[in-house]
Amino acid sequence: MFKAIIIGCGKIAGYFDSDLDSSVSSHARAYDNVPNIDVVAFIDTDLDKAQKLAKIYNCDSYGNDYISFINKHRPDVVSVCTPDNTHFEIINRMLINKVTPSVIFVEKPICSNSNEFNKIKLLSKRKNVAILINHSRRFNPKYINLKKMIQRNVFGKLIRADVFYYGGWKHNGVHVIDTLLFLFNENLFIRKIYGYMTTQYQNDLTLDVELLFDKNKAKIYLHAFDEKYYQLFDFDFKFEKARLKIENFENRYIFDEKFTNSKMESELIPRRLNLGKKNSSCIQNAINVISRYLKLKKANLIKDYSIDEAKTVMNIIWKGEKYASRFKK
Repeated sequence: MFKAIIIGCGKIAGYFDSDLDSSVSSHARAYDNVPNIDVVAFIDTDLDKAQKLAKIYNCDSYGNDYISFINKHRPDVVSVCTPDNTHFEIINRMLINKVTPSVIFVEKPICSNSNEFNKIKLLSKRKNVAILINHSRRFNPKYINLKKMIQRNVFGKLIRADVFYYGGWKHNGVHVIDTLLFLFNENLFIRKIYGYMTTQYQNDLTLDVELLFDKNKAKIYLHAFDEKYYQLFDFDFKFEKARLKIENFENRYIFDEKFTNSKMESELIPRRLNLGKKNSSCIQNAINVISRYLKLKKANLIKDYSIDEAKTVMNIIWKGEKYASRFKK
């Protein structure tokens, strides 16, 4: 039996799930569903939160010092579910500790700057610790199938994409950038930043950004939306032969195909797009991947989710931050 520790006992750690709902939205519930991994400790700076979550998942061990619990339990995997600005310190302390897990599974973003990233990468290679980042759409079978269809040129060339997002360029914009890179397997460049809005996250503006794919030359527009009204996370892809809208956090897919009418005019008509079964739990799929990796120790199982894949994503995020620094002055 493999052992897991969860650091940070907030929503994504365990409180997103409800006993009234069978869906899986948190690390704790996902681990609970895997037969070969037990969560052996819950850690949080707020002991009450750690104790409460430990009680929910019938775990006797909880505390606020993750290093002492790692030394005690010697976990195979550690989930880092703490606020964004704490990720580097926690990962770095684990990597310089004598006892290290085989896998660190961290919520995005992995860290705050390139210096931190390079240090984490060097230490993880030296200690042979696999670091996986929860860029959640990489674990979504519908996005995986969509990627395959794009690779087969089912929709034709991408002409333009519009994305609405909220909650910070670094905190949630990283999901947008990672999804675009994952789907199209092509480098992105920032052309300009033309607006912004403030967020609840310190030093993390939600940016209006124009990007460009390297080879395809399709323009990508990211539009900031204020979550005080509601949370909005939508993709609108315009291809040569079709249009695909992914709305309301993947709860709605709208597909229109190009059609030539009797007047020889090009129109769009609704079509059914088969991307597979209904949305499965991304976090459950991620924990399943980790479970298989711990059992088989095959690097190819985790290569699409690793720290190496995250480097390109974070470089774009850091460039955006640099360009947007003028807005903060």
